[in-house]
Amino acid sequence: ADGVKRACERLGRGCELAVHVKGMEAPAWDPRGRRTYALSYATADVGASHLRGWPRPHQLPNQGPAKELVPSLIESRDESYITDMLGTCKFVPYRMEDLARLYSIVTGEEWTIEDLRKRAWAVESIARIHNALDWVTPYLDDTIPPRWWEPEPDGPAKGNKAFIDYNDFLEARKEFYRLRGWDEELGVPLPETMEELGLPEFREDAERALEVVRKRMGA
Repeated sequence: ADGVKRACERLGRGCELAVHVKGMEAPAWDPRGRRTYALSYATADVGASHLRGWPRPHQLPNQGPAKELVPSLIESRDESYITDMLGTCKFVPYRMEDLARLYSIVTGEEWTIEDLRKRAWAVESIARIHNALDWVTPYLDDTIPPRWWEPEPDGPAKGNKAFIDYNDFLEARKEFYRLRGWDEELGVPLPETMEELGLPEFREDAERALEVVRKRMGA
């Protein structure tokens, strides 16, 4: 009932078969069938959630470097956060223009798509700081389970792993951190990024998170 991560730890065996990220089990969508999608699972604040962005276009992992689709993943992740924050349904195909207009009408303030995207970026960065201060060590926990490094045995994605190889994964993750304004090795938001997002009150928290993760990795 506590999930496969805790189950295998208590049993003392089977952790190489436990499919989860940060303790959250994966949903129905196997990332070996979609290029860069495993990076969405790996970097999501909650773990292997399918509600944290889908890279575009839909291609197999062996069709090119995962790094190339990172900008589209970030764009989709922002959109996912926006729909969550506005309480709108992800199954209704709202355009971002519609959501910006709806929110502007409701609040009486002028909100653009970029305003909403910047707020989504801020929310993810705050969540990342919280995770780092709690227990998440990005270099160790922003990863994928061993099963996804096994090639698909058959079907349309036959022969594909979640990434071309481990270096493909590392390069894509580093690019994600860079584009988010996070430390490229530690995966923690930089203090100046929080300033840029209009959240100077989180600068000290970001500095503390960076120091905590450095010490954790050193240990």
